[in-house]
Amino acid sequence: MPAPAAIVACLDHIESLIGSVAAFEAIFGILLVD
Repeated sequence: MPAPAAIVACLDHIESLIGSVAAFEAIFGILLVD
């Protein structure tokens, strides 16, 4: 796999991980506020 494609795939994976973390923070934030 060419380097640019690998970098894009890596960034895409990191972006989805950050999205998951943000979702968990939002859920736990709502739970903690309640």
